[in-house]
Amino acid sequence: MAVEVRERPLVISATEFVVSDLLAPALTTLFRASPKLSVVLRSQAEIVSLAHREADLAIRMSRPKGDSLIAKRLGDIALGCFAHRDYLTGRDPATLDFSAERLLIYDDSYGRMSELDWVAAAGLERAVAMRTPSTRGLLTATVAGAGIAILPALYALRAGLIAVPTPFAIPPRTAWLITHRDIRRLPAVRTAHAWVVQTFTAMLKETAALVAATAAPQP
Repeated sequence: MAVEVRERPLVISATEFVVSDLLAPALTTLFRASPKLSVVLRSQAEIVSLAHREADLAIRMSRPKGDSLIAKRLGDIALGCFAHRDYLTGRDPATLDFSAERLLIYDDSYGRMSELDWVAAAGLERAVAMRTPSTRGLLTATVAGAGIAILPALYALRAGLIAVPTPFAIPPRTAWLITHRDIRRLPAVRTAHAWVVQTFTAMLKETAALVAATAAPQP
């Protein structure tokens, strides 16, 4: 579907990893649908004001408040604990005592996320060796063998990391796609909105397939 030429690019705000590892690789699909569309993929932790047009679309891990905002639930992003084989050094992941391991986790730059509550509920705050707002930083440190990290399952499994069973399940993150009520019907916004939904749907399907393949017994 062709989209009108805008005086300024369409701005999509999201977290660093959503921009770099989810939206950016899928841009060709958007540009096939709208060759003249220009976009800004803005990586930022802070909450942007859609009312003041700081962004046209925003992807966040908490539902926004405000009658002027329209929020669509994109789905739940599965999280888990993962480690590199070099860190495990032949140990059975199912037998690990988390309190004696090095735990790598997110900080609270994006607010009090559910995985931080999980760390507290599991009594593992003293085991935390690194905190960062960066999923890329967590993933890189884990691949280097620095410890056990809480990560989105898709990207951990793509990187060949090993799932480490947890004392109890880590709650998933729920992703929301947000736009302002006044612009939701603009053709460019509608096209980008549909593209984000399609991209997240594909990501969730890939996650489910990888998790199922990892959990399946080996022949």
